[in-house]
Amino acid sequence: MGFTPANAARLNYMQYYHNAYALNQYLASRGYIVLSVNYRSGIGYGMEFREALNYGATGASEFNDVQGAGLYLRSRPDVDPPASACGAAPTGVT
Repeated sequence: MGFTPANAARLNYMQYYHNAYALNQYLASRGYIVLSVNYRSGIGYGMEFREALNYGATGASEFNDVQGAGLYLRSRPDVDPPASACGAAPTGVT
């Protein structure tokens, strides 16, 4: 994909996700369990996904997706909740 003003933001996100994926792989290679949430209303999947039911500040679909992921991890026998951590990035990637 070449640079144009129309796709500049998407290229920026692609670079970010490339680095985030590399970090996830590094942590996993060190024995950490990594869950990267692709919550509703993210970019790159079309307007139906971007404007999912209950998205945005009043709907909290993004929060519910992240909370659901945390509850799932907590339910796993191979996860130690007191030794767990959650991270987030300015783009919303967790």
